[in-house]
Amino acid sequence: MQCPYCKEEIKDGAIKCKHCSSFLNDVSKDSTEKNEVTNRIEVRQKKDKINKTNKFKSETWWQIWGFIVIIAFIIRVFKHCSAK
Repeated sequence: MQCPYCKEEIKDGAIKCKHCSSFLNDVSKDSTEKNEVTNRIEVRQKKDKINKTNKFKSETWWQIWGFIVIIAFIIRVFKHCSAK
């Protein structure tokens, strides 16, 4: 195998050229790693979006139920006070 930078002969699978000290990154390996990282980021963003949506729905329901309970309590108090 030849170094793509200095064209000297190097061992197959070398990480760094012993002649010019250039790092020999496999382009296909780098692009595969980038794709894997990008996919993981996209999956995480989708999960975060779903969690935020579910959290919003959950908080909204608690707010609605709280509002209903407060209104029911106020109505009961007013009925009790007006009955006397």
